[in-house]
Amino acid sequence: MRKPQGLRRLRTDRFGGIEGMPLQLLIMVIVAGVALAIILGWVVSLPAPAVIKTVSLSHSSVAIANAPIDSVATRSYTFTVTALDAKNEPIPNILVTLEGSITAGRIAKADGDDNTVDGTASFGSIQFRLPAGVASGSVRVTVQKSGFTSPSPLEVLVYRQ
Repeated sequence: MRKPQGLRRLRTDRFGGIEGMPLQLLIMVIVAGVALAIILGWVVSLPAPAVIKTVSLSHSSVAIANAPIDSVATRSYTFTVTALDAKNEPIPNILVTLEGSITAGRIAKADGDDNTVDGTASFGSIQFRLPAGVASGSVRVTVQKSGFTSPSPLEVLVYRQ
């Protein structure tokens, strides 16, 4: 049986090129590589998200001394809240909200309310309060700043001593 002439010529043809499926695969690999480079360049150039990393409170708990359980218990404290970013630098213009076992029920203060923009919100004299018959309560502290991811609210324990 004799081999067809065309196959013999294909085997000896040294001037042939990439044709058909291999050419399409080569083009796809080049396009995918260029697309990947463009996407990675775009993603790497995005800034890191702004986040409130640390919130420090002047008091983590408030003890109300000499308060019988059958009467209303109150105690005044100066209360400050400081917020730091991922670089441990103060975050200016924060908004701090206190809510819970305080006489006012809910209070909000901004960083600049004390005429200094230093990442600290100062609450003058906050009156912590527990109603009669209640041994303990809590004050929820929320820190917010526009453009920043806020942390979970903190709790300040208020208890009778």
